[in-house]
Amino acid sequence: MQYFDRSSAVVSWNSEKTIIMYPCPLTSKTRRYYVDFKVTFVTGKTVLVEVKPEKQTKMPELKTKKPGKRHLAELALYAVNKRKWQYAKQYAERRGWDFKVWTERSLETLGIKLLR
Repeated sequence: MQYFDRSSAVVSWNSEKTIIMYPCPLTSKTRRYYVDFKVTFVTGKTVLVEVKPEKQTKMPELKTKKPGKRHLAELALYAVNKRKWQYAKQYAERRGWDFKVWTERSLETLGIKLLR
């Protein structure tokens, strides 16, 4: 990612090399979660970063009285994401790192333009 390459605050970064095992809330099977980025800064701080659309970071709203397939799929995705992030946060904390979820708003705040 050019943002990390160009930043004088970043010592190193990698993409999808950090793998975290977590129990899937839908199947209870152990799954692999590949975190989007691991970034180490000149301060010595390391952050695991997941990038998601903001919509996927919030509980889906039920827009009708009866949930349809789409709503159920959104709920399932949200449940899986929450579980992954719970385990990623614990993984990071055990190592003295941080875990962050960035959305399109986070990226725009950093000056990263999204392709639309």
